[in-house]
Amino acid sequence: LQSGGPDPRESRQPMEFEMNARSRNQAGFSLLEVLVALSILTLGISSVIGLFTAATAAHRRAIHHSQASALAEWALADIESALILGMEPEKIIESPPVEVMRRDWPGYTVEVQMLPIAGETGGDEIFVEVSILWRSRGKESRLDFQQILARRTRIR
Repeated sequence: LQSGGPDPRESRQPMEFEMNARSRNQAGFSLLEVLVALSILTLGISSVIGLFTAATAAHRRAIHHSQASALAEWALADIESALILGMEPEKIIESPPVEVMRRDWPGYTVEVQMLPIAGETGGDEIFVEVSILWRSRGKESRLDFQQILARRTRIR
């Protein structure tokens, strides 16, 4: 043996132990590790699916509210234009000039209620309530829009 160098007999045992430990770690995952990983993955996927269903329902509600707003705006514009063109509020109330009510809107129903407003202005104002009704996923929904419309006088 040479002096100053490590004894080969001493270094063999730790090296063999290191190789055995390394080969055990590289052999693969235990069943428990695989089950924990799969349960975490399942939990994550189910959360994402829940988010998708909530987002789809919110999108559907937004579409219905947007369509209802457009229909109500159209009805109010028809009544306001009749007032501007000089139609008497009483005649507007008797037979509403609302084209939106005459058209067929699949899945939507438009209802209009009007009341004259008496006061200092001489009855040139009308309180209008437009209700839009629809059925979505077996549930009746309704949006009500209210506005006071006044005849505009021209300034010369």
